[in-house]
Amino acid sequence: SLTLTVGNEQATVPVRMNVPSHAAPTVTLQQVKDITYTTATFQGSLVNIGSSEVFHHGFCWSTSEMPTYEASTKRDLGDSKTAKDMLYTATSLTPNTTYYVRAFAENIEGRVYSEQLKFVTKGTPVPPTVETGTATEVKTTQATIVGNLLHIGNTQTVTAYGHVWSTRSNPTINDSKNNLGATE
Repeated sequence: SLTLTVGNEQATVPVRMNVPSHAAPTVTLQQVKDITYTTATFQGSLVNIGSSEVFHHGFCWSTSEMPTYEASTKRDLGDSKTAKDMLYTATSLTPNTTYYVRAFAENIEGRVYSEQLKFVTKGTPVPPTVETGTATEVKTTQATIVGNLLHIGNTQTVTAYGHVWSTRSNPTINDSKNNLGATE
């Protein structure tokens, strides 16, 4: 409070002063999801923009721990005046590789990073192995064909399998075919 004296009179005036705080933004990285051989989706949040507008926010990732904005692959989602959720799908990753990712945000007070998450891309796909058996009960317009699905590869399921046939050698799925469904 201020006390003012004018002549013989005194007046006390309450004074309120707000001093602006200087705060960096706050970011989190919740998860890495939908990991494939060459892609992964990062989910995070710009929790608080701090004391000024954020002019950079996004994700940075690398095969080295603690990736930084300057020394890693990054996706800068630009500026923001408000807190918000962040989502980005990284592409062109290398199969069967360990990566580290962090969220970042920067305002006039500085750049901050989230905790680091580690993920591993899936290995290179190995196709299923099939074997063509014999044709029996061959008739003018039909035959019984035997085949075996020997191995489903390194995936959890085969999405389609069956037989292909043609009057040409080496038929493909572009020729006549039957589809016996998917494996479970």
